Amino acid sequence: MINTWPLTIFQPVFSCGKNISSIVVATLVDKGLLKYDAKVAEYWPEFGINGKENIKIEDILRHEGGLTTLKHSFERNEFSKQNIKNNVLGNVIESCEAIYPKNHSNIDGTISKRSYHSTTRGLILNEIVRRVDPKGRTIGEICREDLELDDLYCGIRDKEFEQLTRLEANTLGWVAAQSILPYFLGSSVHISIFDLYRLTRFMQGIREKVGSQRPIIKNLPKDPKDHHTTYEHPETRKGEIPSANFHGNARSLAKLASIMANKGKCEENGNQLFSENTWTKMHDNSTWADDAILGIVCKLVHICFTLIELNYSHNMKLFYFVKYFRH
Repeated sequence: MINTWPLTIFQPVFSCGKNISSIVVATLVDKGLLKYDAKVAEYWPEFGINGKENIKIEDILRHEGGLTTLKHSFERNEFSKQNIKNNVLGNVIESCEAIYPKNHSNIDGTISKRSYHSTTRGLILNEIVRRVDPKGRTIGEICREDLELDDLYCGIRDKEFEQLTRLEANTLGWVAAQSILPYFLGSSVHISIFDLYRLTRFMQGIREKVGSQRPIIKNLPKDPKDHHTTYEHPETRKGEIPSANFHGNARSLAKLASIMANKGKCEENGNQLFSENTWTKMHDNSTWADDAILGIVCKLVHICFTLIELNYSHNMKLFYFVKYFRH
């Protein structure tokens, strides 16, 4: 029996927030408040130190900002809108040094700076956005006021908590047991025990290239299956981590995807979120590069990225397995 999912219920959508954040940035580009090829320091002068002087907006969007880790873990309440506007997060980002992957190159031998900014990308973009928005709004506030999407929020309000659902995840032991069981005998995973071994080697290679990645939130559970619970804590839900803690459902994401498919126009009400010219800018100057953390060759545009081609040394099911346990 298939249970229906009420349209009023929503959950963390994790990395979907990266695309939503990029769309907010696009609305500011459309208004002439931001330029993709401008240096971040033009809008945020304090950012331009410690090797970050020449980092551009498009570098942050393409995960090439050298800031995969801030080497700092925040308390949950530090992600609140008030603390963001008090520059609590901004102060940490300003002091960070840009550090790029070591000994990392593309298949053709050219140097690749690309390294997946899993949570830091949204924090940096939020600081830029609130500095250029005439009202000083955050990404979450602009989503509510300008995008007007039902049930797609970054920063949950008290009255919305009753609409949230919780997530569950299986243990690594369960995954390992299922990986041994043949698929035709009922295995629930599409990876083998050999893939798990390759994952161990893969993660070791990541550490050698990008160094240790300090969790962005303090007291992250040690067991990977419990990592998602950090984002279900009430204080985390109320705060803004745009790359990781947007909340929504399939309908709200589909509505936003429809707007993108129609080059910025909402078919439901006929409103234009941004111009077709800006939509084109979002997809201009796409670049291929090997990502040091994801271990894949991907083609990035200003919205986020499109997975087109896999690095020959990793296969798709291992990539999705890594993504599953990263969140």
